[in-house]
Formats: sequence, structure tokens, C-alpha cells
Amino acid sequence: VFWNGELLTSGCYHPGLGNRVPDFSRFLPVAAKVESPFFVMDIARRKRDDELVIIELNDGGCAGLPADCPPIDFYASIAEAEGLDLPEGLA
Repeated sequence: VFWNGELLTSGCYHPGLGNRVPDFSRFLPVAAKVESPFFVMDIARRKRDDELVIIELNDGGCAGLPADCPPIDFYASIAEAEGLDLPEGLA
């Protein structure tokens, strides 16, 4: 999930990968060109060569948060990116 071109959080939907988080740095130049403050980038690994490829970029309207990302952490990362403090009791 990206906010103003910066990666906020990521999740893995493939149970066979466990906690392995791919290196997303090669996709950051693509994200920087997206003219939307909030979007998601779906990435998949090709079987033939194990290469990571972008399969979809969208507005995140139907995207859910990864199971291992509590909503408060997600919103806290947006607040931090915007230089805002969370309301008392949420931090």
C-alpha cells in the first residue's frame, strides 16, 4: 500500500512464503510516477524465473489490509507520513 509514492505497508497473501518479505525497492520508481496519493500495487512471482512483476496498480478501493497489519498501525503510518499525531488513546 502506497501513500504519496511511499510504501506504507505490505503483506503476503501466499501462505507458502511465510514471513519472507520481498525487496520492493525496484518498484519504488514506478510508484513515484503514480499521480494518486493512495494506491495499491499487486506483485506476483513468476514461476518460470522466480522474478517479481507488477500485475496490477489500483486505487485500493476494494483492497483489504494484510492479516498481519492491524488497522491502527496502517492509519498511524499515514499520520506519520503526513507529520500528524494520532488522537490521544490511539497511539
